[in-house]
Amino acid sequence: KVALIDLNASSIKLLEKLGETGCLDLKYSPDDVQHHSVKGGRTMAQLIVDELPKVAPRLKPYLKESFAYKRNLN
Repeated sequence: KVALIDLNASSIKLLEKLGETGCLDLKYSPDDVQHHSVKGGRTMAQLIVDELPKVAPRLKPYLKESFAYKRNLN
């Protein structure tokens, strides 16, 4: 059995919540919709960290909660 994290679904949900202007600083450049800035990469990594305890609960003790994007979404 292999754990699956649907990063496509979670990133779409996040980007829709942020809106077009809210996610501009997550992009590498305004014209580049394929690559992320450092902040965008960290934000995507945090989405994975958020999902890991759900798909692999035994990893939870090894994870830290922290990235700044969460402060901007509440």
